[in-house]
Amino acid sequence: MKKTGFFIVCITLIMFCSTGLIAEEHKKHDDHQSGHSFHKYHLALFGGFTSNLDAKHTDFSIGADLEYRLSEKFGIGVLVDMVMADHTETIIEVFLAFHPADNIKLFLAPGFAFAKHEVHEDEHHSDEHFGRLNSEEASTTSLETSSHFAFRLGASYDFHIGKLSISPTISADFINSTVSLVYGVAIGIGF
Repeated sequence: MKKTGFFIVCITLIMFCSTGLIAEEHKKHDDHQSGHSFHKYHLALFGGFTSNLDAKHTDFSIGADLEYRLSEKFGIGVLVDMVMADHTETIIEVFLAFHPADNIKLFLAPGFAFAKHEVHEDEHHSDEHFGRLNSEEASTTSLETSSHFAFRLGASYDFHIGKLSISPTISADFINSTVSLVYGVAIGIGF
């Protein structure tokens, strides 16, 4: 329950702190409506890798995100990533994006990570087995799903080709006291 409360507080603070900036950007956007260079919506598919810095291994990752631009400089959205480790981890986050220049996007995203992990006969439910178990471990009795608060900080650079974008992306995920780097390329479309 504490994690849900923290998540709600984070989103509330983000929205509260950015309200004045967003209102100012809306005014600028309204004043320059005819020359705007961004789409209100942007949908992207991601392919890349997640390197867990604590466990020192890398796994393939795929994902998708949808952003709604509140103004030329700010957007909000949702992202879903899947890390193809020994047991798939799914990360679902709501993000706030800042676009300081036409091609640059900085974002922060609180959310949750879900993973299935093996529960051995002699094990008790432990957070240290969140996701990524070694395949050499003994046979299991069952799979259990766990969830943890997740927080992502990231950046991308967009190369635009009409409505399409190709965006090298890098982010840091903070999940259950572990840090992972997520990096790859997103291909998107603005509409």
